[in-house]
Amino acid sequence: MTDFIKPFMLKEGLFRGEVVRVSKTIKEIIKRRSYPEPIAELMSEAVVLSALLSSGLKYDGIFTLQIKSKEGAISDIVADITSEGKIRAYAKFDASALEKIPSAEIKDRGSVPSLLKAGYMVFTIDTAGGTERYQGMVELEGDTLASCAVNYLNRSEQLKSVIKIATDGKSAGGIMLQQMPVSGGKKQTKLTKDEIADEWNTDVILLASLKDKEMLDDKLKPEDLLYRLYHEQDITVYPEKKLSFGCRCSEERIKAVLKTLSEKDIKAAAKKGKINMTCEFCGTSYYIDVEELKQK
Repeated sequence: MTDFIKPFMLKEGLFRGEVVRVSKTIKEIIKRRSYPEPIAELMSEAVVLSALLSSGLKYDGIFTLQIKSKEGAISDIVADITSEGKIRAYAKFDASALEKIPSAEIKDRGSVPSLLKAGYMVFTIDTAGGTERYQGMVELEGDTLASCAVNYLNRSEQLKSVIKIATDGKSAGGIMLQQMPVSGGKKQTKLTKDEIADEWNTDVILLASLKDKEMLDDKLKPEDLLYRLYHEQDITVYPEKKLSFGCRCSEERIKAVLKTLSEKDIKAAAKKGKINMTCEFCGTSYYIDVEELKQK
């Protein structure tokens, strides 16, 4: 039971959430670029986070999560997921700066202040056909990418949210829980605001009790995981969406990008009449003949 998004609801829709587990996808991403352990773990968190955040959105296209930093050992992380469940990710980092950061510091201070320091997180939805784009941004304020995302959701989306993610760099899992709007919306309940707040606090505490090894256990079905947590709750689970690695690079896309460059830039990049381009996501190298770029 791995590589999926499993939606669920509690309290007849007062609270909603998703369970994500990725193993094969993470392994495929890591092996293609040979990332060191701290990078692999942070990228795994980004992959889970992109899946969790995209799951509650209605879109046909690509959801992209990008983390940018000018000061940290990691300068850039990108993870994107298509509406069909195809995921890819990459990271840019300074290997020499990374070696100077003790693992104890990352454990004590958190991955964000240790590896990224100051920076920001961008959420983007590109619809199919490129007709529309939606974007949100938040500064990196938190110990983990999950806590930074929660800050964004609580402020910008005004949805009480909690996210828990576990990763060992080879596999990863996560759960997001959100309190849905009641007042002024379609959702009706007999519970008072104080009772809803009490129920929410209880469910957040139960989620915090979940152990990392449970989230990463491929033998544990998501339904069983949820019932362990919320067996006394009114819980509804929905069909899962399968996830897998999928890069969208191609020679045609590379050529299209190169054709936007000036003749001077193309000449500078070429060696023996060819330009070598390597995909950041999957590591595939393309050798493009300069003469082919002149053809319409």
